[in-house]
Amino acid sequence: MPTPDEYRKIAETYYRLACDAKTEADRLALLDLAKSWLEAASRDDTKSFRERRRSWRARAAFTWRMFDRLRRR
Repeated sequence: MPTPDEYRKIAETYYRLACDAKTEADRLALLDLAKSWLEAASRDDTKSFRERRRSWRARAAFTWRMFDRLRRR
């Protein structure tokens, strides 16, 4: 399970992808993903291990749904 610092690295990856995005819609979607990961890092800084594990699973499911939408375009 990732730590808040790893969440921030994931957010940084999405930000870099957004900078290289071909369309405005893709750029905004990737920036939204980056923002979500940064928010998760902020929230998880104060959570217990059990709470972080639950939140990681929810965040991973959300990310895959967004990625799938981008891929289908």
